[in-house]
Amino acid sequence: MLRNSAFEKGDKQKRNQPRHDVDLMLTHPVSKRSQIELKSYSMNVLTKSYSPVASTSNWTNQTPNTDTDPAVGTSLAAIFHGRPGILELASVKTPTPGPGEMLVRVEGCLLGRRTLHAFQNQDRDHSPVILGCETSGHIEAFGPGARCFDWREKPLKIGTRIVWASTTVCGECFCCRRGFTQRCLRSSRYGDYVGMHEELLLGGLSEHCLIASGTSIVSIPETLPLGVASQLCGPTALANAALERCGTTVPKSMLIIGAGLCGLTLAAMAREHGVDEIIVCDMNPQRVEFANDFGASQSGSPLDLSAMVSKATAGYGVDIGYDFSGSPAAPEMLLPQIRMGGSIVFLNTRIAAEYKAIPVNAIVSRHLSLTGVQGYQAKHLANAADFMNSHHTSYPFESTIATWYSLDNAQCAALEALNPTNFRIGIAPRSR
Repeated sequence: MLRNSAFEKGDKQKRNQPRHDVDLMLTHPVSKRSQIELKSYSMNVLTKSYSPVASTSNWTNQTPNTDTDPAVGTSLAAIFHGRPGILELASVKTPTPGPGEMLVRVEGCLLGRRTLHAFQNQDRDHSPVILGCETSGHIEAFGPGARCFDWREKPLKIGTRIVWASTTVCGECFCCRRGFTQRCLRSSRYGDYVGMHEELLLGGLSEHCLIASGTSIVSIPETLPLGVASQLCGPTALANAALERCGTTVPKSMLIIGAGLCGLTLAAMAREHGVDEIIVCDMNPQRVEFANDFGASQSGSPLDLSAMVSKATAGYGVDIGYDFSGSPAAPEMLLPQIRMGGSIVFLNTRIAAEYKAIPVNAIVSRHLSLTGVQGYQAKHLANAADFMNSHHTSYPFESTIATWYSLDNAQCAALEALNPTNFRIGIAPRSR
């Protein structure tokens, strides 16, 4: 059995807590506490002259530390202690990787929806945690018996640039044996480990990250831009898992509700996959503006949805529709827009319990198929890396990163990331 030993060193009770494997594309409402902190911190930003890092060009080609015993030093980390909207900087002992583990020097971490949800302290306890799961970095040390090959059997060595899955897998549980490794019953999640102690750097908002055994790893080229590389283990891999639901037949038309980074990435993948008509819908006009640059044939608000679908499909409806928004109104919006025998896919939604009732008679009479996708598998991460390596210059993926901050400005970065006009804010730790 694959042991997630790094995660087992701390509080084992975390495994019994409810899971929330989600990444909403629509911005979560900011709590009153976070609004207060946002206002007060913005004033502090003006007086203390904190500023984002304009470019990461000085970091992306850093030569990694090849010391095989880095435990003599410390790593800077931004730790969340359960206070809504507050990150605290601390120096944490840099661990020596144990059996089957690796130590990675983090080169960049993006603040996605899951991280911001935790940052606002929604649905979690107050235990300390290092957030961040959309991360890339360079291998700095191997533990005893650690695999020296990535998921595609490409060799790994000190200095290899990699991305890794956001969850570990055991390979033996009920879900893993049936091919649903993304729902492993014994998994632990990076950027979500509660009960942090000094030897557990298991989130992207730190200078180092400890990679546990049972983690899928994919090596990536140095030529891939930092902002693109850090998207791979989040929105890009999830979009690939969503695209897989098209099956072996390429659909002629597709509808995407939610123009977040996952939705836009799916649009780009669908375009390269050969889909003719791609319609993207979102309430946020700033995000809708990006959709055409990512391969959409048409884009607009829900008010324009029926007209757009009718124009694209001669009134018959699209072959497949996706909901990335998690909006309770999404099923009601999607159903009338799907053709006879079409499919609807719901992805990573937090508020499915609030969905309005879906009329079964409409599903039966129109021979519709409904399915869900939550998380991704190792193959999707590998496919994501291949897609970006081939197509990242064809679409403005780099422009989805509004700005980059250094790790010591993580607090400012996280507050700015709450702005709904930003797809992602990046944090790139400086080498100290």
